[in-house]
Amino acid sequence: MTSAEIQRTTGLAVNLRSAAGATGADDLATAIDSLDTPAQRWQRRMPGIVNPGTQTCVLEYSGDFDSTLDAAEHDLGRLGNAVDRRGSFAMAAELLIFVPCQTPAPIRYWYCMHRRHDFSHDGYLRRYQDIHSQFGIDTDGIEGYTQWHADPNKCAAAAGRLGTGRCSYDSISVLDIADLNVFFSAAMSSDIGERAKADEALFVDADKSHDHILARAAQ
Repeated sequence: MTSAEIQRTTGLAVNLRSAAGATGADDLATAIDSLDTPAQRWQRRMPGIVNPGTQTCVLEYSGDFDSTLDAAEHDLGRLGNAVDRRGSFAMAAELLIFVPCQTPAPIRYWYCMHRRHDFSHDGYLRRYQDIHSQFGIDTDGIEGYTQWHADPNKCAAAAGRLGTGRCSYDSISVLDIADLNVFFSAAMSSDIGERAKADEALFVDADKSHDHILARAAQ
């Protein structure tokens, strides 16, 4: 796929960790459900496959940086003490859509990726886009595939404005999934996962990367 064929947009993903306590995740899920927000709302359905992260919900905003940041600031104010802000982070990014999702999928594989120390941020993103994207395009059992390319300056500005932790990731890989059983069955019958993992080892720091399987909350 050539660069000209890739659909592009911008967005802000606020990855939320629930406040401490036995009912923390439930309290945050309830608060998320009650939000009147332009964001897509996602809640963790099950731990990740590679290196599970600690965030429990994601608010995903589409649009320019200023408007998405305004909306996120308003929503975090509404969520109040249900959120551990310092344990949360926001990624402002350019979204590269390699496989457009034609209908809203109920499940997402959400992989927050950190570059290896021997790659610059820009060098990492070039390799991620030009080479690694083919594994997502070739993956069976998915409805859509998008790469989030972090803008470090905007991520830092978002952290300062929202009072969250700093975003340490360089990108997020997003796979839209209609049926987890179909996805896992396709993955087990193909070597695409192993080949993608081998390629990631060349430029991704797996120990600093984290994944989640998210379910779409009621919109």
